[in-house]
Amino acid sequence: MLGYPEAALADAEQALSDAREIGQAATLMYALFFTSLTLICSRNYATATTQSDELFALAEEKGALFWKAPGMMNQGSILALTGKPSDAVQKIAACMSAWRSSGATLLLTLYLSCLARAHANSANLMMLGAALAKR
Repeated sequence: MLGYPEAALADAEQALSDAREIGQAATLMYALFFTSLTLICSRNYATATTQSDELFALAEEKGALFWKAPGMMNQGSILALTGKPSDAVQKIAACMSAWRSSGATLLLTLYLSCLARAHANSANLMMLGAALAKR
């Protein structure tokens, strides 16, 4: 991504294609997770949502608890970045402890920053609602 977003997106697409061709669930979950991060950074939220949903469904099907939490946190991050703060707070907070209990620290700051953003946007919406109600 460092200055070459088109190349990063092409690499992500190729990685996902390769993972699908290999046909192993673990490889596909890994690819879905990391390529969805590239899509999130590129603000391609629709495709990132599709991939995060697929990751969560596959992890659920395979009983891969390790991959369920990051799939949900990606979903929550997308909600935070697309103006749905209440849903984002619930989704990220719900799986944060599961993620941390696995010993994982990867991308923790990203998810915490999305959680903070969602809390701030939620508070702003509540203040706006209160101000409008006074009128």
